[in-house]
Amino acid sequence: MLKKIRHTSQKCAQSYGYDARGETTKRLENISALSDENKNFVFKMIDMALQNFKTKQAFAQ
Repeated sequence: MLKKIRHTSQKCAQSYGYDARGETTKRLENISALSDENKNFVFKMIDMALQNFKTKQAFAQ
């Protein structure tokens, strides 16, 4: 499932580019409407994805 999510997010980023049609703002608004527990979970997932991306960049250089 994680591979599917990763593939979907990469495909989405490639086809729309960064912040296409205000998607980032909409996503943040949706996250802010979640319960604190769910917000923490989402932000931890984002943190892990960013850490993974930075690690991949560091090893690619």
